[in-house]
Amino acid sequence: MRLSQANKILVGSCIVVVPLSFYGGLAIKEHYLSNELAKVDDTRPPPHERAMRARIAQLEQERKELMKEAQDLDSKLLTMKNRMASA
Repeated sequence: MRLSQANKILVGSCIVVVPLSFYGGLAIKEHYLSNELAKVDDTRPPPHERAMRARIAQLEQERKELMKEAQDLDSKLLTMKNRMASA
C-alpha cells in the first residue's frame, strides 16, 4: 500500500515538476537573452568585404562540387535501375 502511494506521488510529482522546470528554464533563458540583446553594440563594423567575397566564392565552389556529385549519383541510380529492369 505504501509502495503504491509512494509510486503515485513520484509519478505525480514528475508529471508536474518536469514540465514546470523545462518551461521555467526556457523562460529564464528568454529573459536572459532579451537582456543581452539590449547590450548588443551597434557600432561594431561589418565583416570585411574581401572576406565576404572569399566566402561566397568558396560556397559557390562547394555548390558546384555538390551538383556534380548529385549528377554522378543520379547516373549511378539510373544504371542500377536499368540493370534491375533487365535482370
